[in-house]
Amino acid sequence: VLLLSDSRVPFIQATGSFRGGLLAENAAQNGITRLAARLLIKDTKHRSEEEIADLVESKGGGISASFGNNTFGVGIGAMRPDLEMAVDLLGETLLEPAFLPETVDREKQFQIANIRAENDRPFTVSMRRLRGELYGDHPYGLERSGTEESVSGLLTPDLDSFRNRLVTGKNGVVAVFGDLDLAKAEDLVRERFEASMPAGERAFTEPVSPGMPPENSYGQIAEITHEKEQAILLIGYRTGDLMDPDSPALELIDEACSDMASRMFIRIREELGLAYSVGATRILGLEPGCLIFYVATDPQKLDLVQAEMLDEIQKIVEYGLDQAEFDRAKSSWLGGEIIQLQGARQLAARTTVDELVGLGWDHYRKTPDVIRALTRETIQDTARKYFREENRVIVRLTTG
Repeated sequence: VLLLSDSRVPFIQATGSFRGGLLAENAAQNGITRLAARLLIKDTKHRSEEEIADLVESKGGGISASFGNNTFGVGIGAMRPDLEMAVDLLGETLLEPAFLPETVDREKQFQIANIRAENDRPFTVSMRRLRGELYGDHPYGLERSGTEESVSGLLTPDLDSFRNRLVTGKNGVVAVFGDLDLAKAEDLVRERFEASMPAGERAFTEPVSPGMPPENSYGQIAEITHEKEQAILLIGYRTGDLMDPDSPALELIDEACSDMASRMFIRIREELGLAYSVGATRILGLEPGCLIFYVATDPQKLDLVQAEMLDEIQKIVEYGLDQAEFDRAKSSWLGGEIIQLQGARQLAARTTVDELVGLGWDHYRKTPDVIRALTRETIQDTARKYFREENRVIVRLTTG
């Protein structure tokens, strides 16, 4: 249980997060995390979806579900006087969902419609292929939304089994943050959860790595086509997990290559006019992740874009970041972190997940100093370590 009192605004957030996500899925049940998370905030055994929505809205609050590679959860926001309501409703959604057949069917159809929409997006199709190349049969190679076939096959017993296995005391963290009395909040949480939530076991205490290609076994270029008149280039490098000591340096490289002042943006979009968008992103988790450079461009310019991107990446390997982009990346990351964690909702979501994955609930307090302490030499050493051909997968999507 995590509790934090902050009286700057009369708002409270009750959040429950659990290990799960893609790591808890296989090909046959791909998409179950997203489906289950969304259904947790629909009907319960005591209230309909409409009654839950009316209750939360009448209190000036909100309710949301989250899901990702490693975790899933539910959050309830409310005003200060409604602390008891928020904690009780959080317990009701997590411990007493109804999974009514008509609601399950409706949410399945919604998810399938989303999958079809994703299939129409070149960037999403490209990322799907990149994950498949990097992760093989490992769960990180699956889709968060699942496939039409896997989602169609999910039944209420599957959802019950998923929730029963993962919504347990040892596998989760409950947080209540905001303008609250700490002792009262703790009493409410323990009263609501201690007797009714089974202890269970923590998931993924051992690596799920089987199915993932061996390190340094890459180097391939995957060519795919799409009906849209657009080309996508993805250059992905396998990295470590969330606990890896190289993660902060990779975070700063990601930051340096992701904004409109980055070397990639200036060279490829501004100077050469070769791209619609250009940047970087990361996949993070309990298992090995990756750093991905991306470009959206004209199909006729794809070869030139690839050559220029690889050249810019090689410059980071050979020379590191220059002082100006290094300082800008640090300032941008530190400023963005402050903005992202201003509210109780954002902070509760971050701390519960950090605690679950082993970083510790106070990781957000320590990381800024780690980022400040990074040197240009550390950044260059990290680039040399990961930005190698045998550790790289390239995906090229063109019009077909």
